[in-house]
Amino acid sequence: MSNAPKNKDREELSRLREHLEQMKRNLIPLGVKLQEQFKEMAGPILYEMLESRAKTERYLDDPNPKNRCIAICLIDHHWGPDERFAIKCEKLIREDSDPEVRGCAVSCLGAYYGESNDVRIGRLFAELVFEESEPTLVREAAYRALFSLRGLPIVFWPSLSRFRFPDDVDWVFVRTFL
Repeated sequence: MSNAPKNKDREELSRLREHLEQMKRNLIPLGVKLQEQFKEMAGPILYEMLESRAKTERYLDDPNPKNRCIAICLIDHHWGPDERFAIKCEKLIREDSDPEVRGCAVSCLGAYYGESNDVRIGRLFAELVFEESEPTLVREAAYRALFSLRGLPIVFWPSLSRFRFPDDVDWVFVRTFL
């Protein structure tokens, strides 16, 4: 009786264990709460995205908007945004058909340009806030991004629980970006 099949099974099991351990190591930097949220939202594709930045970036063009949002968040929170990602976020803000994807892209772009007071990005966000045809989700994300862009301490930002868009918007503040 040959031990070849048993050895092959052991090798396969060992390889699978190592793959699982690598996936766990990739999740550790995300933090426990984000790990759980991403696992719930992404399911098995999360592990693929965590294998490399390139694999995550491919999902920025995925037909499923949920996967595009997850990719945006993973690049922002796990891989780290860079200039190329910022350019992609601008493109998503202007061209993506899904409001959640645009809202995610606005939030990440706001964080990327945080405290920069970048005039061009400020104008983009302010125009989104004023654009009544945009869904509230996108307009509110753009409003919050203006606070990040200006570098205001979080205590001055709109309350997540009590803020009502557009009633509570400081329109004078938004106009300073135009």
